[in-house]
Amino acid sequence: MKKTIRFVKRERLLIFIVLLALTLRLIFLSPWLEDWDSVQFALALKDFSIVKHQPHPPGYPLYILLARIFNLFFKNDTLALTSLSAFFGSLSALPLYLLIKDIVNKKIALLSSIIFLVTPLHWNLSEVALSNIPGMFFSITSVYFLYKGRNSSKMLLLGSFLSGLTLGIRFAEYSTVITLLVLILLTRKKLSDSIKSVSYFVMGILVWLIPLILDTGFKTFILLYKNQVDYILNHDSLFTQSSSIIERLMRIKWLFVTGYSPYFLITVLIAVIYFLGNYRKITKNNNLLFILVWLISYLVPLIFIYNLEVPRHVLPLLPPLIILFAISLKNLWRWKIVKLYCIVTITLLFSVALKEVQLIHTLTPPTVTPVLYVKENFNPKETILFTTFTYRHFQYYAPGFVNYWGGKDVSNNTVSKNVIIDYIRLAGEIPSLAKYKIKFEKNFTGPSNIFPRQSNANLYILEKDN
Repeated sequence: MKKTIRFVKRERLLIFIVLLALTLRLIFLSPWLEDWDSVQFALALKDFSIVKHQPHPPGYPLYILLARIFNLFFKNDTLALTSLSAFFGSLSALPLYLLIKDIVNKKIALLSSIIFLVTPLHWNLSEVALSNIPGMFFSITSVYFLYKGRNSSKMLLLGSFLSGLTLGIRFAEYSTVITLLVLILLTRKKLSDSIKSVSYFVMGILVWLIPLILDTGFKTFILLYKNQVDYILNHDSLFTQSSSIIERLMRIKWLFVTGYSPYFLITVLIAVIYFLGNYRKITKNNNLLFILVWLISYLVPLIFIYNLEVPRHVLPLLPPLIILFAISLKNLWRWKIVKLYCIVTITLLFSVALKEVQLIHTLTPPTVTPVLYVKENFNPKETILFTTFTYRHFQYYAPGFVNYWGGKDVSNNTVSKNVIIDYIRLAGEIPSLAKYKIKFEKNFTGPSNIFPRQSNANLYILEKDN
């Protein structure tokens, strides 16, 4: 307790920044479950099942556990999930600050932490019902303890255990925590450390993995994970796509510009200029090497394997980039110039992010507006739906409607007076709809930078062709 009190007194400015960030995030929370994954997370609060993709494999069991704890207080699925993002989004500045402070200094750590908090992508994701931000908090915290574990066995074991837990929050962090753990163990060069560290890491995984397997069944669990890996390799990776590595790099650049804004790219450019001019020092500086390995550990699978559809998939690059930027600031300029530059950057990033979170808070997503339109204009007893990318949203927001997934066919006598589809090809793919024609079409749109996964949706209302 005394240590905590001393820390609060010593770091009261940081505490104020975190509380201010939390306040702003709570003001602009999204009132909707915009993303497909968001709906699956909300469904999992009542009925966790990776078999039903509530949520999809690998399951995010500890993330759902945390969300359920939040929901005990809020009694609202959306508010529980978005508040969880806001809380850990604000708190994520704490381990990042401690890491930068240890590597650089306190002043630059404070300014860098503010830049981190007002970066548009980070602030945006702190307002929505997704696992990215909570996953980032646990990832940065794990990295911080692993970093301290270079000289402390206690910290190493704590970081190892927390790394295992982190994978139960968001499994995509695996490449970062495993790579850095291996790096630290190679640095320490002690077999006993390696055995203990790996044991703690495995224990952290087993905390969430054993309950998940018991809930799912071992054979089903293996099959679901295999299917998920196959989907990623076949749907997202460079090896199975027609795009080249150059095209994927250009796509990553676009994700950065969209998610981070051009202003943030200037900070990246500053770091790049510094490291190009001092590349010989990098291999001799353990701190630089640690951060660069952190960056590369996610960048490599991102380039070759991961999905490049939405900006949130470049979020894990933010912490190491911020730290590299902080290091370059210390070595490039005097403090007065550093302070001025950071204030300008914070102002520009804040202005962009503020406009975006205001829209997130006020706009109805184009995945939800079709549901609201159908609920307002059609009788659920006389309407049948065949949906694809809006399937989960109709399932959650309009449970009274009969809603079939994709091209699933039904017998002719179950087709109702009103038939609605969200994908025009379904009209020709479903035999039961052979005698139906499109009566009219409704289009629903939203800004692509606010709703990057689905900024456009259509509904096709069918009528029987007599």
